[in-house]
Amino acid sequence: MAFLQAGCQWDPQHSNPLDPENYRYQPVGRVEITITALDTHLPIPNADVRIPSLDAFSLTDTLGVASFESLPVDTYWVTAERGGDFPYRLDSLRMIVKERQTVRDALALEALPSAFGSVRLRVLTLGQQPIRDATVLISEIGRFVLSDTEGYAVFENLPPGQMLLRAFRETQGEAIYGRDSVEVTVVSATQTESFINLDALPSFTRATANSLAFGETNESEPVYSVQLKAEVFDPDGAFDLSRVEVQWVDIFHEDTLIVNLRYRLDSAFWAATVPSDSFYNRTIENAPPFPFRFQAFDESGNASPLTSVTMVRVVRGFPSTDPDVPPVQFPTLRWSYNEYLDLKDPTLYYYIVRVFKLSLEEELVYYREVPPENFPGNSHTIDTDLPPGSYRWEVWVRDVFGNSSRSPRISFNR
Repeated sequence: MAFLQAGCQWDPQHSNPLDPENYRYQPVGRVEITITALDTHLPIPNADVRIPSLDAFSLTDTLGVASFESLPVDTYWVTAERGGDFPYRLDSLRMIVKERQTVRDALALEALPSAFGSVRLRVLTLGQQPIRDATVLISEIGRFVLSDTEGYAVFENLPPGQMLLRAFRETQGEAIYGRDSVEVTVVSATQTESFINLDALPSFTRATANSLAFGETNESEPVYSVQLKAEVFDPDGAFDLSRVEVQWVDIFHEDTLIVNLRYRLDSAFWAATVPSDSFYNRTIENAPPFPFRFQAFDESGNASPLTSVTMVRVVRGFPSTDPDVPPVQFPTLRWSYNEYLDLKDPTLYYYIVRVFKLSLEEELVYYREVPPENFPGNSHTIDTDLPPGSYRWEVWVRDVFGNSSRSPRISFNR
């Protein structure tokens, strides 16, 4: 008996479905598309790329590239768009998938109006000059930028609505500008232009607090005071300075001394003399070494940063002058200073001899700085031929910190 077997015979040589001879084989290919911005030509990340006929979807990477694998060989329409805060208009192109190949193409999308806006703020002085390196801050969203050399500060991608922009400059070594603010309205897809004028704060180029002792006569007790002096600079001009104030706080006795300095045209300094009895214990000789705090105010009421100065020494007593001045062409002036040991190091102080001619007003006609020589006595011979007349002279003791003591003025004739 014979049997006949009929049916399909399995061919192990073509069992791979990717083998073209396999009955299940379907020709496929790959496509890769790059999405860029039409205006800037930059890649658009996170763009939505689709092949609608296959219901296939992909997102572009940071280089703007999206790819589709194992697409049946055919012709397809590929669409791309991006929504969100920075949208791009939907567009499409046709791509032909080729068997076992990667087909590459590119599509440029048109940017749609953004829901966000921007602000460009110009930071200016009161004189309308640009301020560079000013800090412009939007506290509500925690963002800040520095103004450029033309004074512009730009914020991009701001949500619509009212924004309060604060500006100031506190760069070390540069003019300081006080804090001020301006409110702007952010509009979608629009750059809002605005400006702000900042007031330059005054600053101290020099500030000193020195002791001064003087005697009315050789037999009198010394009278002590504190000499306060300041040189102030305001980039807005000297006319913008309103006042200069000095505070001395005695925390031991909960006492505060406030002194307003006056501007002196002859020296361009702000200065004041504070008598010794202005202090809590009515003397500066044993006053606690608390700092004098200088602060300048402009016409807008803005204040400089505090500048603290400490008076390092009180020069005690005063030189006693010899009233006997010979009426010769080059007289020798003599004095003694019994407190020289208090200064210890002779290199830390010197004497100043001043001579005044008596007329309607006393006129300074002679000035010399004299190193200490003999202790306690000292002398100086006038080296200028003074015209005949009536004169008065005095001698100062001054240390290297500017603390001083002044003798009584003694009259003599020439």
